[in-house]
Amino acid sequence: DVAGCLDVLVSNPPYVADRDSGKLPPEVANYEPRIALFAGEDGLLFIKKIAQNARRFLKPGGLIALEVGIGQAERVSEMLAQSGIGQIEITPDLAGIPRVVSGIAI
Repeated sequence: DVAGCLDVLVSNPPYVADRDSGKLPPEVANYEPRIALFAGEDGLLFIKKIAQNARRFLKPGGLIALEVGIGQAERVSEMLAQSGIGQIEITPDLAGIPRVVSGIAI
């Protein structure tokens, strides 16, 4: 069991909403496995599970960083805060889209 053992938890989980499958560029939709892309109705299926359990796995002071989809950063920040993560930051990608949500286990 790794409970309370991790210094860092980094994930690029699937985060595309099922309903957005037709919006993906062909180079993604045609070559990536569905399981690597889609995460339920709102795209947050896996991120919710990670956020709910992050504090359990991280040492106090441990870092979590999650890649998120367009429009998800604020909601993911709230999920992390509710699960005992502080110092939450949102980092944009090179296109200026909020892409990574990170924080420290309190």
